[in-house]
Amino acid sequence: MKQTIIKKESSLPAKQKDLIIEHLEKMPIIQSCCEKLNIPRSTLYRWKNEDLEFAERMENSLIKGKTLINELAESKIINAMRNGEMVACFFWLKHNSRHYIQAQKEIAQEESSRFQVTIISPNATKEKQKVTFAKIKNTR
Repeated sequence: MKQTIIKKESSLPAKQKDLIIEHLEKMPIIQSCCEKLNIPRSTLYRWKNEDLEFAERMENSLIKGKTLINELAESKIINAMRNGEMVACFFWLKHNSRHYIQAQKEIAQEESSRFQVTIISPNATKEKQKVTFAKIKNTR
């Protein structure tokens, strides 16, 4: 028996699809797109589920949009560094310099090695709890 697959026509007009794609490439936030085009989110997701080609175009436009926003953010950080903003410099180094990242890891390891964790059983006698607490206090 031969099975026939019927492609369901999308209830979304082509022009509307193009507007959605265009918006998501500029601002990759679904809620923003829906508000701007006056489309309920549930409707947009229904259209996405009905039309696989549109779903793929939508995913690609979200990737393009996120890339655009990331590049904008990087450019703002670089401009801030050029203007001498040290916070921007530290941010850039923390996320882009393997030497700085390694130094941060070493500092964190050194700080964490200074702590000692002792679990005191709630069933321990009051005297044992006091002695254990005193030992912890003296090791700092």
